[in-house]
Amino acid sequence: MYDQREKALRDHEWRLAAAREEGEKIGEARGEAKGEARGVVLGRIQILQSILSMTVSSEAALRDATTEQLIEIEADLQRIARARGQA
Repeated sequence: MYDQREKALRDHEWRLAAAREEGEKIGEARGEAKGEARGVVLGRIQILQSILSMTVSSEAALRDATTEQLIEIEADLQRIARARGQA
C-alpha cells in the first residue's frame, strides 16, 4: 500500500513537472513571436522615418513604448507619407 502511494505521488509530481515544462515552452514561443513582431514594427518605423527625412529613432528610444503605441506611431508615419505623396 505504501509503495502504491509513493508511486502515485511520484507520478503526480512527474505530471506536474511535465505540465510546467510544456507551459514554459509555450510561453517562450509566445514571447519570441511577440518579440519578432515588435521588431518588425520597430524596423518599419525606422524605415518610414528615414524615407520621410526624419530623425530615425533608436531602438533604445522606442524600447519603453508598448506594441500598441509602436503600431500607432507606424500608422501616423504612414499617414504622413501618404499625405506627402499627394502634395
